[in-house]
Amino acid sequence: MPGKDAAPKDPVRAALRLISYRPRSVAELRERLLARGFEAAEVEKTVTELRRAGYLDDEKFAALLADSRARNKHWGPAKIIFELKQRGVSAEVVRKTVSSDPEAEEATAAEALAKWLKKSGSPARLDTPGSARAYRFLKGRGFSSDSIFKAIAGFRGQAAEDPPDER
Repeated sequence: MPGKDAAPKDPVRAALRLISYRPRSVAELRERLLARGFEAAEVEKTVTELRRAGYLDDEKFAALLADSRARNKHWGPAKIIFELKQRGVSAEVVRKTVSSDPEAEEATAAEALAKWLKKSGSPARLDTPGSARAYRFLKGRGFSSDSIFKAIAGFRGQAAEDPPDER
């Protein structure tokens, strides 16, 4: 009886084991199988079989990841796009997947800011230095400047057209 650490000799079995832990992109799975010592031809055949069977789909993977990151981690589109590209998802799939809905982005930015303010113990209304810190925080989360300004304005109690001082 082989031990737990014994690597499967069958690439399909190894691939199914990898995608049972969490969804993976085609590029991620291909890379992991090659790293485990499977031949390139075996890996390509496995990837083709899994795609045909519906176990491997970059569009579904990208949609799941984008939704998860926006909902659970309050990431903006730029950071989600970066992660998808890092995971080997094609630019076309990324473009189709990541929403360019400004209202949804603004709502997610406001949620991220509210959570950050609560966690950091900052006051609900932002002063100028606090606005600059909030801007940097949200920019690092991948939000557009317009969405950031509107989110901050909601906490400053001013019109959304007045961006915070950037210094």
